[in-house]
Amino acid sequence: MRRRLDMEAVVAPEISATVGVAAAFAVNPIVGAAVFAASKVLGPLWSKVSILRYRITGPVDAPQINEVLRQPRKESQQ
Repeated sequence: MRRRLDMEAVVAPEISATVGVAAAFAVNPIVGAAVFAASKVLGPLWSKVSILRYRITGPVDAPQINEVLRQPRKESQQ
């Protein structure tokens, strides 16, 4: 008997501006300040990263992985 897969995987990447701001300050404080200000203004947009869904089917040794329609992240999923 061969084992088969029939599942869905959900990937919800988190994006943080902290690393980018710290790197910008290390390179150039003026650029760092600009990146920090932009991160405060654009922060709500960064939290709306798409949720990726994949359908995984077929035998365990040769699964078929297909991307399902992307959906915007809802406020309650943060």
